[in-house]
Amino acid sequence: MSEWAAIIIASAASICCCQAICHRLDKFNSRINPSCRAHLALPLLLAVGVGINQIIIFSQFGSFKGFGEYIKLNGVLEEGRLFIGGNETGARDYYTAQVPEFQNLSTSFTLRRSWEFIGHPGEGASWEEMLSFRVQRMAEMLEREDIHDFLIEKDKCFMYNFFESQAIPYVPMYGIFRKKEAALGATLSLLNSTALRHKAIYLKACHLTQGSDDGTLQVKMEEIPEGANAAKRQIETWIRKKMSQKPKDFWRPWSLAMNKLLDTVRPGMLIQKQFEGPFGDVLGLLPKPIEAKVEVIWGRAYLAFLHDYKVFALRDGTFEKYNSDVAGNVLHISVPDTELTWLKEDDDYLTPVFELAELVARKIGVDQLRVDIFIKPGNPEHPVVNEISLASGVLHRHHAKYMARLWVDGHRKRGTRPYTHFKPKNSTIWLAFAFLNVSWIVASLILLSIAGVKSASKIFLKFSLQNSLPASTRTLSQITTHLVGKSVKAR
Repeated sequence: MSEWAAIIIASAASICCCQAICHRLDKFNSRINPSCRAHLALPLLLAVGVGINQIIIFSQFGSFKGFGEYIKLNGVLEEGRLFIGGNETGARDYYTAQVPEFQNLSTSFTLRRSWEFIGHPGEGASWEEMLSFRVQRMAEMLEREDIHDFLIEKDKCFMYNFFESQAIPYVPMYGIFRKKEAALGATLSLLNSTALRHKAIYLKACHLTQGSDDGTLQVKMEEIPEGANAAKRQIETWIRKKMSQKPKDFWRPWSLAMNKLLDTVRPGMLIQKQFEGPFGDVLGLLPKPIEAKVEVIWGRAYLAFLHDYKVFALRDGTFEKYNSDVAGNVLHISVPDTELTWLKEDDDYLTPVFELAELVARKIGVDQLRVDIFIKPGNPEHPVVNEISLASGVLHRHHAKYMARLWVDGHRKRGTRPYTHFKPKNSTIWLAFAFLNVSWIVASLILLSIAGVKSASKIFLKFSLQNSLPASTRTLSQITTHLVGKSVKAR
């Protein structure tokens, strides 16, 4: 069921339920409760208002999750976190130390013409507003000028061909395929290979770059014994399904504009080799690499997010860890990480990672880019690129507003004027809208409860008077027993 249908049905159901309750109470005894509808009028109006607001949110953001993603790092919320005990000192001090490194980067950076046309929304834009603005502008440029530079991220086949042409080291592959039958043939050939018996392969649909599209399949070769035709047929079915699937962005704040871009991406499939990682094959588990998601602004890496560990690796050698508790998830307070310090202490793994990310950003000629890079312990000088992102969904905590500031400042120093034909959605206004929704929902529940209590008290009082029950004996059980008895007699 679509969210549109769910919203409409839920709103209609809430109104019908309220009306039904009201009608039943009136029918039960109109003399006892003639004002039932008056009690429920305001809650009903509030319920309708909430339903309309949900439709507005969906029409603007594509989903409720996208709405939440857009306001999660709003400045008001950030101030609220600081007020109740959060601390941004580390992020602010790190930004202050990094500013000199970015002083003249934007003016000397070779920005590709199409990315320069995108521009920026103006001073004070948040990180989410900057990313959302970029996606909206890419969609506009696609419609007006047929510019497809977004394919560098949204088409993995195009992406890896670019890496190959620019001599950028990337995760090894068995092949890239645009035709369904070619992808099937190559996959079945690999499944029948005895040389890969203790390895794994990764099937990635080039056009399904959104996590919600589930476009990646890990195939553990040792789990597919020789002659296991059923397992091979399942893999074949998956390939056929994904090659025919249309990409869709369901939950990001920029979903509506992004889907215009995704509609133009050609289907494709690539088969990626297993990348050896640090843990070894313990208890039948395949090796797992460390992946660093590096944010590059104006050609310089600012920080790396080590996703599986919820750790930020900074340029000054600091490792910030965010635990899965109130301090880490709500207040955005970090603690020093000691598990991954070997990335900087034993050998310098991070400098080659940052340099590779910066190389990719310069080759593409883009002002901001996230580059995902695999690190293999024992081989610090040769990291490889996994993929890139022009619309990162990483939660950068208190670092986000300073990263946005560097991004906008770079455009200002280049003399780029804000693009005024449209503005990104103001996250503060939408945050207020969210509070209004919550307030309406709470008010509806309170008023409905009050209405119910009033109606019940009137029924209780009328019954007591009619049956001349002493106050000491007017218990709920007696009333219930009497009502049930009357009902049975009526039948």
